[in-house]
Amino acid sequence: LLRLALRRITTSTNALERASTLVGAFRSLGWAAYPFYAALLIALQIVPLLSALVFIVLAGAIFGPALGIPIVSASLTTSAVACCLIARAVARRRGYRLEDLSPSAAKIDSALARGPQSTSLLLVLLLRLSPVVPFTFSNYLFGLTSVTPLVLGLGTLLGTLPTPAVYV
Repeated sequence: LLRLALRRITTSTNALERASTLVGAFRSLGWAAYPFYAALLIALQIVPLLSALVFIVLAGAIFGPALGIPIVSASLTTSAVACCLIARAVARRRGYRLEDLSPSAAKIDSALARGPQSTSLLLVLLLRLSPVVPFTFSNYLFGLTSVTPLVLGLGTLLGTLPTPAVYV
């Protein structure tokens, strides 16, 4: 089924036709569309080969807003925490630290680490609401900071809710 959808997508010249094919392919999966869609969106965030925005918009057509918004938000949160953990593991293994990237950012992070977790949560929430730093890049960057995965997950969940609410 996915193979057929991919064949149709690659041979069509019209973007609307491609989107319709994707929506139809997901809808034909029935209940399996939910985990398949979530896995695809998470993968697109972890390995950002192309923009996930198209899939975020299509969530509304596939699942409707009532189910699309929570699926998108949960997927974005899962991918944010996964990217953070991947970055931490790689940085630890390679001996890379935030100080190597930016000494001034390391000083700010050190000050945040000494403060309450609510300050870190507010920072994550504000970064998610602002398009200043690209989403996937910031996920990996958080892996070099003292922000805990729990704080990152909660801040991402709350901070990304407006995006799917608008696009889905």
